[in-house]
Formats: sequence, C-alpha cells, structure tokens
Amino acid sequence: MVSVGLIEELEAEHADLPPTSDVLPPMPDWVRDWPVTMAEPPRCDCGAVCFPGPDVDEPVFTLTRSPELLADRFAMEWLALQRQTARMWRAAAAMHAATGAVSAEFVGDDLALLTNTHPRSGATLLVTAVGVCEVPELLALVERGELSTRHATALLTEAGRFAAGDTGQQAELIRETLVRCQTRVDAGHGWPMPGELKKRLQTVAVLADLTAAEKRRKSVAEQRGVSAFPTGVGAAARSIEGPQVQVAAMHEAIRARAEAMGRLPGESRSLMQRMHDAAYELLTVDADGGESAVPAVGLDGEPATISVHGIQVALIMPVSVAQGGDLELAEIPGLGPVLPSTARELLAQAETVQRITVDATTGQVITVDTPVPGPARGEVQAVLEQLLREPVGIRDLSSSAYRVPSRLR
Repeated sequence: MVSVGLIEELEAEHADLPPTSDVLPPMPDWVRDWPVTMAEPPRCDCGAVCFPGPDVDEPVFTLTRSPELLADRFAMEWLALQRQTARMWRAAAAMHAATGAVSAEFVGDDLALLTNTHPRSGATLLVTAVGVCEVPELLALVERGELSTRHATALLTEAGRFAAGDTGQQAELIRETLVRCQTRVDAGHGWPMPGELKKRLQTVAVLADLTAAEKRRKSVAEQRGVSAFPTGVGAAARSIEGPQVQVAAMHEAIRARAEAMGRLPGESRSLMQRMHDAAYELLTVDADGGESAVPAVGLDGEPATISVHGIQVALIMPVSVAQGGDLELAEIPGLGPVLPSTARELLAQAETVQRITVDATTGQVITVDTPVPGPARGEVQAVLEQLLREPVGIRDLSSSAYRVPSRLR
C-alpha cells in the first residue's frame, strides 16, 4: 500500500503549480536515516568517526551522539517542515484560485476531507494559505526558514484585526511590517519573535490611519466595562477592558501593593498570589489606598501593615511625538502603542521625565539619564528643550538583587 501525503495529493490535482525553490542544504543519508533509539552512529570509512574494525571483539570506546549533531539534525528537519508547509499553503491557495466563485467556499471542506479534520479547521487552513500567498515576500521567508509558520500566522491574525476583511489592506500591512523589520535583519540582529512582529504591525496599522485610530480609541472608552466568568469548579476570573492608559494604571497599582507585600516579615506568597490579594484589598476593603486594611502577621507574631506611596506608569515616547509630530507612536510597555495625541496629554501631567538614547535600528538602550521634574501644564516645550540641551549622561542601572528593582524595570 502506498501512502500519499496531502502535499503530493494537492500537487497531483494541480500540476500547474509553480516549482518550489531548493532552500535546504543536502542532508547526509546516515543523519536522515539515523534512528532516534540508536546508541551510536553507523560505522563509516570516511575517517570522520572512528570505530573499531569488524575483527575486534571488544570496542575500545563507545561514541554517542553529540548534542551538536542532534541540533543540526533538528535544524534540518525544522527547515524541511517550514518548506513543506509553504508548499502546502501554495497548493491550497492554487485550489482556491482554480475554482469558480460559486465553488470557492467549498475548498475548505475539501481540505478538511484531505486532512481528516473538522470543516472549521479546513476553512482556517484555507484562509491562512490564501492570506500568506497574497504576500509572496512572506511565503518566501517561511520557505527559506527565516520566519516560522507561527510568525506568518501571527502577522495574518494581527493584520486581520485592522483590515476588517480587506485582503488588499491586510497584505499591505504585512508587507510594510516586513520592510520595516528588514532594516533590523540587515544590521545582523535577526527577525523579531512572533509577539514582537505583532507589535510592529500594530504600529504600522495605527500610523497608516491615525484618524481611524482616534475613532477606535473613543469607541474603546465608550465600551469599557468589567465582567466575571467561571473558569472551573470553585474558580472564576474577572476581566477589565477599557483605555490602555487606565488599565495600565490599575495594573501598576496592584503590582506596587503586591511588591510592598513581598517585603513583609515571613512573606511566602508568590508574586501572582500577592497581586491577587492586593487587588482584593484595593477593590473591597481598601479602595482609597494607603495602609493595608488586611494586616499580615510578622515573624514575631505582631500585626504588620504595609503602605504604598503612589504608583508609576511608564510611557516610552519618541522626541518627535513630544514635539507635536504624528509620524511615530509612543508605547506603554506590555500594552502596546499609544496614539501621539494621548501621549502628549500624559506628558503634560508627568511628574518626572527621563531621557533615554537608543539605537535607531535595534532599539537597544545606549544611555539612561537621571529623571528630572516633569512639566506643569503648558511648560512641556521648556522641559523638552532643557533635556535636549543637556549632554548625554550614563546612569548605572545594574543590580545584584534577586528581584528586579523598580529603576531597572
């Protein structure tokens, strides 16, 4: 019985598919066919791996597989998988293009039958294949193994959120993101991880239409809310959705109290457990902040209370945005890009401002200045001019502590 894989079956049905490029280095037969359970590689007379001859009863030594050799084999197999996936996407997209407008919706069902999966899985495969093939540059990067299939699907998912069904706009957002990242690659720093690629695409999408982004910001504010839902027997979760600046402030308030709890005598809770308990305190018995209304017991048996003196929400803002430009975006670490107009509103209320110089290509931090008092309302430009006039200074942020100090975080 001959087993025919999905790729071969698809290519047999669509013989007019463009050929795929040879992107992999040749794999030696003995590496490819080497069983995982073997204790040692086969004998060879090439001189690279030396074994006792067949006339020797006892081997002088046993040579086991090295981690480097196993890593090389894994890399080859991984590259082969990326290439095969790219070919599969191309074949599926060709199936979709070869059918008429009436039959195109059933191609996903055909793929589900070929892969023995649910029709929804077939539809997802088809959408991914068509989306990737709309951007030949992305397909080529996956085929060469420079980007993984996870990179490709992350870009498609994020672009789809902004394109709202417009395949042309989706492809353009992905293409522009790849162009922006290519500078980093050319500098020798490699492609970003999938999560970082999504953030880069967010920036591209927002800058492409700031007017639409402003409308979305107002829509988010109008749809803000809190919800609770069960997650299992005796367990539940609470979700808070709203403007990212306010969510960031709430998160930092919880984290600040949780870190203060960690300094209590005899504290043994994890950070996540303390954050839960801190949120409970802030939302129930201690909503105004200040001293904890739920004291802990110290090692000496005496009640111990904690006090949190304010919170800090970091906003990373390019100088051009602070000076009124709209060609770049600010960012709240961990929550994504911030519109220029929102960033300038926050800057006007900042208690402190800190200048950080970074490499324009990689974003790597070069110098960090000591924070200076922030602007009062209407005095933003004066503070900016002062920062730009001052010579660049280097501040030592290193620490030998187990927990990351706030200045470094």
